[in-house]
This record gives sequence, structure tokens and C-alpha cells, in this order.
Amino acid sequence: TLNRAGTMSMISQGAEGRLFEVSFLDKAAVCKERLRKSYRVSVLDEKLNKQRILQEARCIHRCFRQGVPVPMSVNFSMFAIFVEGSANISAITTAIGKGIGLMHDCDVVHGDLTTSNIMVRRVNESDQYNSVVFVDFGLGAMKATPEDKAVDLYVLERAFISTHPNSESLVRT
Repeated sequence: TLNRAGTMSMISQGAEGRLFEVSFLDKAAVCKERLRKSYRVSVLDEKLNKQRILQEARCIHRCFRQGVPVPMSVNFSMFAIFVEGSANISAITTAIGKGIGLMHDCDVVHGDLTTSNIMVRRVNESDQYNSVVFVDFGLGAMKATPEDKAVDLYVLERAFISTHPNSESLVRT
């Protein structure tokens, strides 16, 4: 669905897809569109995209059943609510840790667990932003080994340290 202005405005583009502002059930949301890779044979590209979309949907569904905060999936488009405003950093890092724990408890690894793939939200309108939603499970996997889970944590630690100055105290080793 188009956004409230009646358009799909692109808000971000990464290596694997583009995010657009849209309206979903009368709420501001984002829609992810996977990009075709022109350097791949089209049949292979289509097959890989279908496999990744299905794997992403399976990972999200398993995480949702476990109580991990993830976006809802509709017709293979991923949606998550927009956020704005101030945040409670301690509550957010606690929510990140709890979410990863739940995710790993149900043997799902994210595969690209960076701060760019964690959206911050608030539960109540009067609250600060103190909750998170994990997005972009395109590289996720089920039946995770302890080593896979450790890699998830290592990638997140490196993401914090390399992209968020003075965040070392948020990542305890």
C-alpha cells in the first residue's frame, strides 16, 4: 500500500534491497523490496531470491513463535513500524540481549546482526523508545550451532564498536 501521501518513497537502499515508506493497516510502515542482481544469470537470481525470502519468512515466523520481537510478514514483504524520538539506552541494550537470547534459544541465527538491522520502538505513546524489533533475516538460518550463535554475537559487537563511537561499555565481553 502507498504511504499516507499516496506514494512509495524510498528511505534507504542496501546491497540486497530497498526500503520504502508505506502505509499498512493505516499505520506508517516500511516495505522491503529485494533487488535483482544483474551480474547473475536471471534464473539463478530468481531462485536465490525466492530461497532467501522463504528462509527469511521461516526465521521470522519461528522467532515470532518464540516471542522475539520481529516484523510481521505479509505476502513476503517485511513491515516494521517507524520510530522517532528519544531512547533509553539501557532499556534498549537489555531488550537487544533478551531478543537475541530468545532467537538463539529457538535455534535461529540472524546472519547479519548489526545495529542497522535492529529497529527501536516504544510500547506506549507516553514511553521513551525502549523496545526493539529485529529485521532483515535474509541471511538467517535455522538449526544453528553454538559457533553460528557466537558469530552472530561477534558481528553485533563489532558493529557497535565500529559504527557507534564510545559504545564499548554497552558491549561486555
